Amino acid sequence: QDELAKASIMTAQERLEYLTGIVRDINGEKVIEVVDGEVKEYIAPASIKNKLSAIDLMNKMQGEYTTNTNVKVTYEDRLKDVVGEDEY
Repeated sequence: QDELAKASIMTAQERLEYLTGIVRDINGEKVIEVVDGEVKEYIAPASIKNKLSAIDLMNKMQGEYTTNTNVKVTYEDRLKDVVGEDEY
């Protein structure tokens, strides 16, 4: 059961490939219409809203929106800011 559960979970790469397919109209949405009594079934391309949502999700998955700023502030640096450089 554990292996079956693992096999059913998409990897990060699979998720990115699926979302890319939405943007590139490879993965569309299945549509079933009845026109004049006739059933028509086709794959419709994603709307621009869904494409933008897919791009947004991919950007979030890959950390495109984060800004990494590493700042190391010592106690002495902070004390100099509070009391002044000359008094420290």
